[in-house]
Parts: sequence; C-alpha cells; structure tokens
Amino acid sequence: MRQSLQTTLIFAGALTSLVPVFATGCLIFPRVALPGAVRFACGAAAYSALVSVVLFAHAGYAPVYLALAAAGGLVILSRRQNWERKARTPWFYRIVFAASGAAYLIVALAPETEPDAAGYHLRIAADCVRLHTFNNRAAFFDVLPHGLEALFVPAMAVGGGSAPRLVHFAFLIACGFLIREIARELGLSEAKGCAAAALFFLAPVCGVDGTSAYSEAALACACCTVVYLFIRWERERSFPLLACAAINAAFCYSIKPTFGWVALAAAIVAAARGAPLRELARFTALFAAFVTPWLLRSYLISGSPVAPFLSAIFPNNIGTPDIEHRLASEYSAFRAGFSWKAAIADYTVLGGNQGVFGPAFLMVPIGLVSLRTRAGRILAVASALLALPFFFNTGARFLMPAAAPAAVLIAAATSSPLGIALVVIQAVAVAPPAQRFYNPRLDWGIAEIPLAAALRIEPESSYLRRRIPSYEFTQEIASATPPGARIFSCAGLPDAYVPRETLTYWHSRLAQRITDSLNFAMMSQGTRARLLSWRWQTPPGRLIRVTALTEMRLVDGAAAQTWRLFQPGESFQVGLKPGVAGADFLIWPGDQARVRTDVAGTSGPWRNIDANAERWAVPIDLRGDVTALLKRSGFDYLAIPVSDDAFAPIGRDMLRNGGEWRVTAVARSGSLYLFRL
Repeated sequence: MRQSLQTTLIFAGALTSLVPVFATGCLIFPRVALPGAVRFACGAAAYSALVSVVLFAHAGYAPVYLALAAAGGLVILSRRQNWERKARTPWFYRIVFAASGAAYLIVALAPETEPDAAGYHLRIAADCVRLHTFNNRAAFFDVLPHGLEALFVPAMAVGGGSAPRLVHFAFLIACGFLIREIARELGLSEAKGCAAAALFFLAPVCGVDGTSAYSEAALACACCTVVYLFIRWERERSFPLLACAAINAAFCYSIKPTFGWVALAAAIVAAARGAPLRELARFTALFAAFVTPWLLRSYLISGSPVAPFLSAIFPNNIGTPDIEHRLASEYSAFRAGFSWKAAIADYTVLGGNQGVFGPAFLMVPIGLVSLRTRAGRILAVASALLALPFFFNTGARFLMPAAAPAAVLIAAATSSPLGIALVVIQAVAVAPPAQRFYNPRLDWGIAEIPLAAALRIEPESSYLRRRIPSYEFTQEIASATPPGARIFSCAGLPDAYVPRETLTYWHSRLAQRITDSLNFAMMSQGTRARLLSWRWQTPPGRLIRVTALTEMRLVDGAAAQTWRLFQPGESFQVGLKPGVAGADFLIWPGDQARVRTDVAGTSGPWRNIDANAERWAVPIDLRGDVTALLKRSGFDYLAIPVSDDAFAPIGRDMLRNGGEWRVTAVARSGSLYLFRL
C-alpha cells in the first residue's frame, strides 16, 4: 500500500509540471496548426518562464503549482486543439517504442543516482522547494540559468526526487516525435522518420540522460523544435513559426548557456532566407524577453551577466580563468588526451567519453551521401551547427542535440528494410548485457532495469546506498549537523541528498581561495617565512609596491593578498597609514623567495631591512588560521576524504592534529569525514 502511494505521488508530481506545460503550448498561437510535440516544446519554454516568475516572487509553494496544474487541465479539456493529422506508426516501430519506452519508464521511476543530476540539477530544484525561491548564492552552478530546473521544481514539490526524472523522460519522448516531424517536413517517408526516431531513442547515452534529471534530452527537444520550425517557415513564411522558434531558442539558453548561439544562428538563417527586418526585430525582442531575466539575475549575483564564463572579459565573483582552464584541460576537444582518430569508434561503441550512441551511428558517414539532396544538406548543416559546443565539452551527451538530425540523415540515406535492420541492431545493442560486450566499461549506460526500486519494493534508501557510495555520508551529515549549518566540501557529494547548504571546493572564487589556503597551510606547516621590514627617515609616500622576483606567497601583511600565490613579475600594493614610519611583511618560502620594492612618492632616504642579510626567519603554522578563514566565510563544518584523493593528506592531518587545525571529527562514512570547525 505504501509503495503504491509513493508511485502514485511520483506520477502526480510529474503531471503537476507536464499538464500545465502542454496546456501552455495549446494556448500559443492556437489558430496555427502545430504538431503536439512542437506545442509541448513551446509550452515547456513558456511555462518554465512562468514558474521562474513565481520563484522570483518567492511564491514557489506546492499549492501554487497544483493550482496551475488544475488550470492547465481545464485548458486541455475545454479547448479543441488545432493539430495536423499524421500517418499511423508502422506496427514494427510501435513494438520498438512500446518495449523500450516501458523499460525506460521503469528506470525513470527509480531514485536518482546519476552524478550531475544528484549533484546539482536536483539540488537546485530541492533548494527551490525548500526556500520557495531560487538559491541566489554565488556559486558556479547556482548562477547559471535554471530553465529546466524550473520545470523540475513543481514535480519535486509534489512527487519527490523521482518526479523530475519523469519530466525529463517526457522530453526524450517528445524529441522522438520531433525527429519524425522533421523527417515528414523534409518529404521523407513515415518509415524513415520512425527509423530515425528509433535510432535516437534507443541510443544508450540518450536512454541514460533522458531517464535521469539531466538536461540534454530537453536541450535536444528544444533544438529539434527550432530546426523543424525553420524548415517549415521556409515553406510557409509565417511569423508565428519564427516566434515559436525564438521562444525555444531562449529555452536552449536557459537550459545550457553554451547553446545560446542557437538564436544567433537562427536569426542569420532567417535573414539569409529573406525574412523581413520587422520580423527579425520581433524575433530578437521575443528571445531577449525570455533571456534577459536570467542575464539580470546572473549580474546581480556575480557582477557579470554571463557568469561563470568569460571571466577574463567580464570579471565576476564566481568563475576565474583558472576554473575555465581547468574545465578546458579536462573536458575540451583541445586537450592533449583527446583522440580525433578514435572519436567515431569511441562515441558509437567503445566509450570513454561519458556514453555511447550505439553501433547504428557508425552509419553517419554514409548519411553524407544525402548531401546531394536539399533534405540532406539541411540535416548536415543543422547537425554540424548543433555539434559546435562539443569542442568545449566532449562528453557524449553534449552531442545529443546534433545526434537527432544526424539520425534523420542516416535514415534518409538508407532504404526502409535497411532502416529496420539498423533499428534491430540498435535495439539489441541497448540491452545491458550487449552493452557490456561492446562497451566493457559500460561507460555511462543503463546497467539494470530496477523494477523493485522503481515500485519502491526495494526501499529508496537501500537502493541509494547500493548505487551511490557517498549516500551514507549524506545521511551522517544530516544526523550530525543542525538545520541551517553550512558545509565546505572537499569532495563531490550528491548534494540533492544533503539537507544542508554546501559549497564544493571549486565552485566559486571563495571556494578556490579556501582550497588554496588549505593546501598552503598543509604545504607550509613546519617551514619558515622571511620577515621583510621597511623603515623611513623622512615622511613616506602613499603606496609601497612589492614585486615578486620568484614564486612566493605573502604570509602576513595585507589581508586581501594573504596566502595568495604570486608568480614572478606579479606585484601588490599597500597603502601606508599617516604617521607610520614603516611596514612589515612575511614572505614564503623563507629561504628562496625574492622581491623588489618601490615606495611611491618618497623623496628622502629610506632603509630596507631585508631578511636576506638579517636572516630573520619565522616558523609558521597556518592550520588554525585557515579554519578561522572558513568560520569567517560562514562555514560551520568541513567535509573531506582521508584516502585516495588529493585532499587526503589534509584530512589525515586533521585526524591526527585536530587541536592545531581547531577541528573536531563528528561524522564518518568510509573514507569521508565531517569536521566541526
């Protein structure tokens, strides 16, 4: 009884989001005949904006979402929809979609265990449910637009953590329908459209992403909607089609800012194909209306409308060039470890880049045969353009928007019997045993069909403990900390299950400073710094400038620069107080650091007492000072591993020398410890 109630609540939560999404789509240009999947995509973009307004107004309560859902249900029941009649789906593809859809539904009903979904997508939604508004803290993921998370919030408020998975699964289904609509609009047969949709729907990476609270299935849905609308606009030249494209292009940005250029590409295409200037202006204005609130929110939180990116051009208090360099060195196609030679095999069958699309996508090069046709050229250009963000993150899921038109391209270049054969191969390849055969690492694939967990026969906590190694630690945190406690985390945790506010070690400038300070405290402990002392015989000028000649750190002397690493040539300035005839600094390492000093405006003689000559060496131990920095920054606890991690030496030292660090261990799970500061 209890299990069936939980399952019912999950479906009710999903419908709390999906019903008003579809109703909103029905209200957009009701006299224009649009496919149901297009109305769903447009409704998702518009309703996401409405929920965002509710959250901006601090009105994000479950009764509000239920009232909107009830109103949406009345709209659907009371209006006669203007939909185009479509051909029936061939029986073979009905079986394929029904069988794979049922398996995906079971996976989507299970508790969330995928890293990014549990790490930040659901955590953002959980914060909105808890606070009834957005958590406007200055952290990497928090400052991003939350267009899709806004649709997760109503579902989660009613149905808990699995309901958003069903919402995202609905986007995967809609994307399959949109692929068929694109094929129809290009004049391809119904069988080829179904084959293309099946190839995409069955792709292992699409199955994992689309049944989890990720974002790429929704992004692919929005991108496919823009592609469909522009193909149709070229035939009909109707502004409502451009307006719907603008709404979906804005939704692309609100899901993932790296796809904000979709609107620019769409505007260029429209202008090149002869769209009137007035319609282009209206397209731009509509896009801006949906995007500007996110830009303004980012500016108010971080000081930059595009934070956390482009920090070298638009300085902000979250992103840094170091963070962007780290992301590029770990994920971009320009990193040394990325193999262009092996890319096709890696993304189709071998894995190694966070997922595979399955062996059927080995046929993409053959699809280029279709370039001699108008349909082939449109699909190839759309796929190539939508693949551009891949250069900045080579994870397979970031190719999902490009894979959708690529699937149509494959189907367009093959006969209907060959299309059926490819779908059969793809259907067999998506099964977990088959995936382990051609993808031994099971690189981000569906490992099981968790029926017991989906129906809650296996308790949620048991399933999460089995699937997420650090889940037990999140429960220890809940037990060991009071409500409202803030935690600095030196480990990637499934934050959706941490009922406290956490800041991960690289998610903001403050986090980076604390991380660097922890490392410096550990590295410098037991070493010596050198005292630099200046004294003047005449009134000094206003500024003293210290320039590093070697790599060094300032241990003490200027609060804003304390512990920062200076490279050779970098300098800092300190204002001199009136009536003070000197200045003192500690620099590290004491036996190697060299500096050059200048005192601006000093006309008389001045004497520099340099520790090079005097050998004034000062032993340092900054461990307690770093803990004080954490406390001043508003954190009460520190989560850190003690083995198999770069932070492990610090964690082990805290265990041995808690007094020096001024910390006390209060919880533990495996190699993770929670220290109270």
